[in-house]
Amino acid sequence: MKSIILILSFLCCVFSSKLISLKLNEIKFDEKTDNQYFASNMPLQHRLRHQQSFEQDNLTEIDLTDNYKSYYYVNLQIGSPPQNFKLSVDTGSSDLWVQSIDCKESSCVKHQRFNYTASNTFKKTDRNFSIHYLGGDVKGNVSQDKLTFGGFTINDYCFGMAYQSSTLFQQVSFDGILGLAFTSISSIKSPTVIDMLYQEGKISENSFSIYLSSKQNTNESELILGGFNPIYAETEFKFYPIYKDYQYVLKGNYLKFNNLKIDVSTVIIDSGTSTISGDENILGPIAQAFPSTIDCYNITGFPSIFINFDGDDYELLPEDYIYSYTYKGVLNCRLGIKYFQLKNPGQIILGDTFMRKYYTYFDKTNNRIGFAKAAQKQTVQI
Repeated sequence: MKSIILILSFLCCVFSSKLISLKLNEIKFDEKTDNQYFASNMPLQHRLRHQQSFEQDNLTEIDLTDNYKSYYYVNLQIGSPPQNFKLSVDTGSSDLWVQSIDCKESSCVKHQRFNYTASNTFKKTDRNFSIHYLGGDVKGNVSQDKLTFGGFTINDYCFGMAYQSSTLFQQVSFDGILGLAFTSISSIKSPTVIDMLYQEGKISENSFSIYLSSKQNTNESELILGGFNPIYAETEFKFYPIYKDYQYVLKGNYLKFNNLKIDVSTVIIDSGTSTISGDENILGPIAQAFPSTIDCYNITGFPSIFINFDGDDYELLPEDYIYSYTYKGVLNCRLGIKYFQLKNPGQIILGDTFMRKYYTYFDKTNNRIGFAKAAQKQTVQI
């Protein structure tokens, strides 16, 4: 199977199998800054994206507040000459947007902002976009310019250039979002990067995969466009049909924890979420089984969580779903499970907690998602 692998980072390696590799970068919480915000905002606030809003008011909701361990970004360049941006990889949204040089708010000025006046390939359109966050809206103009990454270029790519930014962005270190979901939920109403690469014949499959390394003090996580890299799969992939083509939604079966077995209707696979999140009726009984303070030195005594798709169990060990971090010199542990009320009960979101354990292949060509046990798994600490 011919595929082109793009893994976004600083180093480029070209293999004999015509794979092009660039690293996906990880930002961890900093004890002096991000952990202070992290500790003061427990429990973190959550909400699902509202599917109804996609057609009614062109708003897309993206969760940025639940980054327990870290978040992952890719380096992309926009314009001529190219300007570099760190974009958070999000399979739960479909737009690429960055901050504009015209945005003077505090949530913008700490980030790399796109100076469109310095690009000789920039084109402004008469369209605007708006994306709704819990902390406020991101608004701006839909623009066109050259997009460059991993030695590839997409000319006249439509992206969002924000002149108003949510206050949430004061707490993060990336400059914008790279959405990889379906165009049907795009506020910009433009093909995603993966769709454009496929349309232009630069990748042979409309697919991508995400490998999140659990090794400490390494930078081995990768975003792979056009296929998957078998060296990151410890087992064969098992595939499940995508249930609804707005986000990567699968039909669930049940979730098991100790003596609990709870039905699950749908599951969203979302790289923009760090935890296991969702319906309080599913996750509430599990979260409430844990003490308010978790002893970091005795987490292996807790039960595994099993998530079942079509009769297949996917196990998460306690070291997978409990996060450790150091705050003011003290080691702390937090449960990576969050629950809330939903209009449509029975849904959960599997974020980076799950994807670090299971290498995830988003096969849009065949409308399915595959999971394989990720190679080189080990205990995660912040």
